[in-house]
Amino acid sequence: MKVSRHNKDILKLIDQGFDDNEIRSQIMKKHGIHLELSKINSKRKSELNDFIKPFLKDSKELLYPILYKGFPNRNNIREKIDQIIYYLIDSIDIIKDFPSEKALEDLQVTIEKGLNTYKHDAFLYKLIYQHKNIYSKDFEDAKEISLLKSLLSDPFKNFFDLCNMNMKHISFAEESTDFDHIIREVCRDNIITKTERLYLEEKAKEYFIDSNKLERYLDNPFFGYETFKIFVDQICEDGIVTDIERKYIIEKSDQYNVPKAKMEEMINLGLANSSLFSKNIKIKEFYDIILIYILSYSFDIKNLTSYISERFKLGKFNSEQEILLTKSFTLEELKISLLRDHSINVDELESVDQIFKKLNISYVEFKQALARHNINKNEPSKSTIEQQKLSFDTIQEKIYIGSLKIEDVEIIKSNKLSRLFDVRFLGSKICIDYSDEIDEIILVKALSVLHLKNSKTISRVSLLKQINRVLEQLLHERN
Repeated sequence: MKVSRHNKDILKLIDQGFDDNEIRSQIMKKHGIHLELSKINSKRKSELNDFIKPFLKDSKELLYPILYKGFPNRNNIREKIDQIIYYLIDSIDIIKDFPSEKALEDLQVTIEKGLNTYKHDAFLYKLIYQHKNIYSKDFEDAKEISLLKSLLSDPFKNFFDLCNMNMKHISFAEESTDFDHIIREVCRDNIITKTERLYLEEKAKEYFIDSNKLERYLDNPFFGYETFKIFVDQICEDGIVTDIERKYIIEKSDQYNVPKAKMEEMINLGLANSSLFSKNIKIKEFYDIILIYILSYSFDIKNLTSYISERFKLGKFNSEQEILLTKSFTLEELKISLLRDHSINVDELESVDQIFKKLNISYVEFKQALARHNINKNEPSKSTIEQQKLSFDTIQEKIYIGSLKIEDVEIIKSNKLSRLFDVRFLGSKICIDYSDEIDEIILVKALSVLHLKNSKTISRVSLLKQINRVLEQLLHERN
């Protein structure tokens, strides 16, 4: 049952100050409908104000579009309100204590005219929640929340890994993903000949790359620096570099033309960071910084993730005072960013713990997280050289994916599949559902291979078929 046009026009005319006779005349002219004056007058007595009165600025309903899929963002309510009200009116006789059609009509007109406040928004989200609860009971986590929950499984380890995966200094992807790929291929051996330099300078003009940025890079063409550093940091993570591991690092440094002095510097820095990390994890405020980082990473607050990871990698958390200052600064910045970019009002909250409670997200508290980390650390999980080789290759593939920004593909883990994976269309995107039996490394490699083979003119159907084929091939090779 859809809101009729003449009812919407009646409400608009009432807001414009017309009396009942004038409104009846206007409706007759426009719609050919003769209305009783009592029907027009009844629409002046709105129930909407009574319904929205209980909602506050911190009402949990305002978080629904942040917590769950299927709730329109507050900035997009107007463009979807007709369809939403259409479904809600059909629920009037099904859902207990649901508002009347008149109240829903008033809400629709208020939002269409852009007069809605946070009270109207919260009321609408409550109605959508009730509707979904009756019809589908499907409250799937939003993408940010799903990522956040996965990172909270082991906050210490995920923080250490993510800090090392900060690739912002080596990517030209924001200017051009094509040029980013070209320069990676040319500089893979960390040596640039005169001919290669001229070629890159010519290509840079073609792709409108900042010439100063290119020159800064070409003067120190170690494009694999961050890749190699991540690899070294992973070996140093447990605070020990064995003779076999050092031999393998040297082997890779020769392959990538890494100067010996630079290699030793990386090893020393990796061991120092490992030692600092082991010392700091005993400090509650450092754990708060880790939680702030994980929240920032999940909600794509890049200025904060970069700030925290850079300070960690530079060894800035070497005193409790420094940790306290960093925590205070980053917490305030996080609150500002959540409100500005995600409409999450946490301004009055005083701790990261309260932010998690506001989001209704359970997380591992400090003492439990520390105990879990110590158990995992003491387990005999030191990777073999072969595993480290795989890890090194995987890092390279992850860096490709991170810089390519493949925005047309959504990856979802599912336990409801009859096969290892399923590739399908999801709106304008291609969705890859995969089971627990698939290592995420395979997904990363599949998308990387796909991008390198892909052309800009390929159809979506062909793209879907290619992803299917590449995944099947990689799974076959694994077995």
